Amino acid sequence: MIQQTEWMRPASSGREDIRSFKWEDAEPKAVVQIAHGMAEYPPRYDGFARFLAGRGYSVYMNEHAGHGPHAETPGYFAEKNGMDYVVSDMRSLTEYAAGEHPGLPVFLIGHSMGSFLARKYITLYGKDLAGCVLSGTAGPNPLLGMGLLLSALQKKIKGPKSDGRLLTAIAFGAYTKNIENPVNSCAWLSTVDDVCIDYANDEYCGFSFTAAGFNDLFSLMGEINKKDWAGKVPNELPLYLFAGGEDPVGDYGKGVETVYRRLAESGQRDITLKLYPGGRHEMLNERNKTEVYEDVAGWMDAR
Repeated sequence: MIQQTEWMRPASSGREDIRSFKWEDAEPKAVVQIAHGMAEYPPRYDGFARFLAGRGYSVYMNEHAGHGPHAETPGYFAEKNGMDYVVSDMRSLTEYAAGEHPGLPVFLIGHSMGSFLARKYITLYGKDLAGCVLSGTAGPNPLLGMGLLLSALQKKIKGPKSDGRLLTAIAFGAYTKNIENPVNSCAWLSTVDDVCIDYANDEYCGFSFTAAGFNDLFSLMGEINKKDWAGKVPNELPLYLFAGGEDPVGDYGKGVETVYRRLAESGQRDITLKLYPGGRHEMLNERNKTEVYEDVAGWMDAR
């Protein structure tokens, strides 16, 4: 029987406590750590985590600082270098999970913003992992410089904790432009209307980041999309990238293909890319999510 537990622990920034979660069945064969995306939280991954636990994986997640019901300030990590603290939180959870399961291989899965964090993580700690899965990641964005400038200006003028509603509109406002009759402004997440409606109605989802939070996010995106990033990833680390072919975050597949190509050109020995035609941003919440679950688990099983 799958057991789900949660506990609180101090964030590495020292600002607040964050929740950690674990899903586990008897005698796991490996550990999986999941990093969730922007403006969401771990309970949205319960179905996927239970599936993996049923396949023999002990699943761990952090609720990133600035997220969930215990966030001191939603969408805020720290006054500066906030993403470094989040990566440190991820690292401490890895160490905790490995301590509970010494000798078991550890996989890291990151979705969306979590994939950006995972891409930073693997440049630092990739040699400790059995594999890394990137869901809904993004390639270089020509508008990133403007986002960095605007978020820095707002941070300076209005304060680091000021509401980034305008930045949200600029960053995400065009994401439904290719969708005919979108169910709501979140329709870019999934072709399943109920997923988008539930997200919009969840008080812990879809909130605006603060000026500092956006500046941290844009800075991280700039760092992981520099041409030298791929060369910092251990060549022996197995990597699996997947996304929806209609995901605007990944530029409808083009950005994800750029990330894949850069990794391949850097000498990555085991790298796989899968784009799901017609799928949007959250393939773990799409109509064919069972297929996606099986693909991810099968890839990890093989390693």
